[in-house]
Amino acid sequence: MNYNTFIFDGKTLLSDLCRILEVDDEEFSEVEGGADTLAGLLLELKGDFPSIGERLNYKNYLFEILAIEERRISRVKVVVHPSTPLNTPYINCFSSYIPPIPPRSKRFMHVLCFSYVF
Repeated sequence: MNYNTFIFDGKTLLSDLCRILEVDDEEFSEVEGGADTLAGLLLELKGDFPSIGERLNYKNYLFEILAIEERRISRVKVVVHPSTPLNTPYINCFSSYIPPIPPRSKRFMHVLCFSYVF
């Protein structure tokens, strides 16, 4: 899809999900419970069975249920929103601030230049 949007099978192992997203294996440890798969993680997050089209947020991740087959989450869209450091100043209104680019992305980003007064 694009550099921050992925489509996964629900049966994708969490270890594989972390490897593909290039995040630490402990990224979802706070909420994974006994889950080994992405579908299991979503069940832990929701606490109930989600419906098609339902969206669940966790940290900087958006999970959207795309398909369910026989009471199994079969396809999930994962959007990884970049995390922006809070107290990072912009250089000025004539030069560009380039935010940190996630390590999984080798693409360049064009960012509008903003400024603020101290």
